[in-house]
This record gives sequence, C-alpha cells and structure tokens, in this order.
Amino acid sequence: MRPAVANSAGLVEYRPAGTAPGDREETMSLLVVYVALMVAGDFVAYLIGLVIERTFPAASLPAFLGMYFAFLWISWLIAVRVTRPRLQPQ
Repeated sequence: MRPAVANSAGLVEYRPAGTAPGDREETMSLLVVYVALMVAGDFVAYLIGLVIERTFPAASLPAFLGMYFAFLWISWLIAVRVTRPRLQPQ
C-alpha cells in the first residue's frame, strides 16, 4: 500500500514508498542530460563514420554501430554521475 501525503492545497497524493517530492525533477534532469549526451555522441559517431567510409567503406557500418552502443553506455554513466544528488553538510 502506498503512503498518503497531504500537499499544501490539502489534497492527498499517493507516492511510492521512499520517494520525496523532488524525485521527479531529479529523474527528469537525468533524462535530459542523457538525451543531450546521446545526441552529441551520435553526431561524433556519424562524423567518425564518414571519415572511415572515405578510407575503408566496408568498415564504416561496424565502426558506427560499435561507437553508437559505446556512446549509449558512456552517456548513461556520465549522466548518472553528473545528476547524482550532492551530500549537504549538516
């Protein structure tokens, strides 16, 4: 059963256990940073793929796919690190 929490307007909100009001904003910033890094990474992979295609056309598709999946993983790691909550001094 989800805990009920009254908001400032007196309305009752149901949230999963262990969630705070700011969690949604933190999740959204994680997704925004991840998508931005992925777009930048895909652009870099595309440009490198073009260079490879001019020198060795058969290797451009495997190289692009490898870089694409590497950027998926690297972008996620960077986005999680950048958006993780900072510890506040007490």
